[in-house]
Amino acid sequence: MSKTPLRAGQAAPTAQAGALERFATDVFTRTGMTRADAALVADVLVWANLRGVDTHGVMRIPRYVDLIETGEMNPRPAIAIRTETPASVLIEADRAAGPVAMMRGTTEALRKARDAGVGLALVRATTHTAALGYYTLAAAREGMAAIALAASWPNVAYHGARAAGVSTSPISIAVPGAQPIVLDMATSVVSMGKLNQAKRTGEPIPEGWALDKDGNPTTDPQAAQIPLPMAKATLRKIEAAQRRHDAAVQAGDAKAVFRANFEFHNALFATCGNAYLAAAIEDFRKKTQVVWSYAIVKPEYFRNAQREHKAMLKALSEGNRRKLIELCAAHLDISRHAYVETHRLRYRG
Repeated sequence: MSKTPLRAGQAAPTAQAGALERFATDVFTRTGMTRADAALVADVLVWANLRGVDTHGVMRIPRYVDLIETGEMNPRPAIAIRTETPASVLIEADRAAGPVAMMRGTTEALRKARDAGVGLALVRATTHTAALGYYTLAAAREGMAAIALAASWPNVAYHGARAAGVSTSPISIAVPGAQPIVLDMATSVVSMGKLNQAKRTGEPIPEGWALDKDGNPTTDPQAAQIPLPMAKATLRKIEAAQRRHDAAVQAGDAKAVFRANFEFHNALFATCGNAYLAAAIEDFRKKTQVVWSYAIVKPEYFRNAQREHKAMLKALSEGNRRKLIELCAAHLDISRHAYVETHRLRYRG
């Protein structure tokens, strides 16, 4: 497989999934893997491509081969269970290919769950895990809800930092059903795989995705080294809603004020990760069903709201979740009072 970078805008070559799986299986077999392990790794990579996540697909083949050649990945691992309880198991993976180790972990977790109602598998000494959604989907197809997490070295900047301090911390959740539902995501704005893909194509990356080696924001994929945390994108979204809110107030556009106000609160309360707040703002919206015009709201309510908005944004930018939840809860109570007093006859709660 060629490592030659694609030119920006150049279409990637295509191949039938079956042919691609056979090719990948042959490559990994030649590196020393058993045919079964090679086929599993190939299946996981092609599955990611078919799901539209090319960053975790067959573009990984050259890297996996490099890992085997340098001894970081063991093509013939002696995987063993080191510790076991009725509901958990610790697996020593012996530097196995990630898909091989993770599917062993999935199998063991399912075995435990059938007997104990819940199963936890911890896998250590493995390599790149590939797409976590493959393993949670396998569990969902067995009628089990599953969560998969992966750790790695610090490669993401924490809020307000200019150097890497935490991992992309990918997570996948799947639930069974006629058509299982699968979530598979990184907790950074963008995965390292997507940054690496941008390096290959040479296409500029959006603002807010990454920092360079000196901790400066960049849109140059070649300079990008440190992904930013997800909440940074959320913060920009909330700040944009606040700017639209302020502009609507200045323009006297009551409908735009109302829309921007709820957009601000919906995004902010969702960021809190607090189910009560998220449900409360939606319930509040349904009960009011009015267009809030500042012409009929006491001036102090507006001034207080502006101060509270700034305090909430500050807590969010600092990553102070506890303070953010406290401020949001207090703000919601004050807003309810303002709406009730302003629209006493139209508020039904």
